[in-house]
Amino acid sequence: MPSAVFTGHSDVGWARPIVLLPLVALSFGVTYAVARKELNARAISPAARGAPLVTPLPSSNRIVAERRRTLANDLNLIVITIDTFRADLLGHSRHIIPHLDALATHSAVFDNAYAPASYTGKSVGPLLIGKYSSETHRDFSHFNSFAPGKDAFVQQRLQSAKIRTISVQGYWYFYQPKYGFDQGFDVVDSSASTSANYVTSDRSSNSDQLADAVLAQLAKPENHAQRFYLWSHFTDPHAEYVSHNAFDFGSSKKERYYGEAAFVDHNIGRIVDWVRQQPWGGKTVFIITSDHGEAFGEHGIMGHGCELWESLIKFPYSSTALGLRAATLARGAASSI
Repeated sequence: MPSAVFTGHSDVGWARPIVLLPLVALSFGVTYAVARKELNARAISPAARGAPLVTPLPSSNRIVAERRRTLANDLNLIVITIDTFRADLLGHSRHIIPHLDALATHSAVFDNAYAPASYTGKSVGPLLIGKYSSETHRDFSHFNSFAPGKDAFVQQRLQSAKIRTISVQGYWYFYQPKYGFDQGFDVVDSSASTSANYVTSDRSSNSDQLADAVLAQLAKPENHAQRFYLWSHFTDPHAEYVSHNAFDFGSSKKERYYGEAAFVDHNIGRIVDWVRQQPWGGKTVFIITSDHGEAFGEHGIMGHGCELWESLIKFPYSSTALGLRAATLARGAASSI
């Protein structure tokens, strides 16, 4: 501790670190002992706890395994991740995302799905790699870069199995090579990108252009003549929240956010409807999920990226094979990893 914080003269050298260190250690020791005693006093013994408060729920992994047994072995896969997408948008009383609501009626829906982080840079990479952020080989910037050849992304595994891999992106982070998300893709389409290196100040919307680019890639014979995997990330629900006349829920921040979510939903609906009409549509699975949520005053927070409350890390997660008629609801906790 610097001696400048003391204004008086000290003959015994109280301001010197060598004197203060034992006192600080003693203070921490006393505080820890008192706190530990209080915690032990409050603890409830296992015998006193009685029956569990919540009845055990079916394992989410078991739900996946049961649904998997009903599907063919030569499926195509389209993964759509939506930025900043709250879990309560699904089934909302204001019918904000009708296309995704309809898709959920014949999907495996995980209503307790959680992201490993509350912002994109620590969430999407782990999702696509299948490891927690701390287990991956990354740098320590806000937008993590993933070292080539260190961690296998899902598209690299699929590419090694001779499956066509396609990335269609409108956000700079997911197609610029230095970040590593382009690894393992046969096609990287960034034609829908509106600008480079924006985060929250961008007021453009590009879900319509991104959906157009997805459809253009899927229409190419070389991309659907064999099994394929396509990934696209929609960013429009991220701040700034832009108003859309056709999806007007009001003028508040949260209502403009609803409009952005509805705009994304409309364009994802275009993709789903088009795929359903294709000869190969019946053997195509959609996985639709998010990287994190968004807070609108819960716990005094606006936005995301700062803490780990449910409004920030709980998100909608559903998968469907087009043509299935029944829905499966998995209530057990699930992770995007």
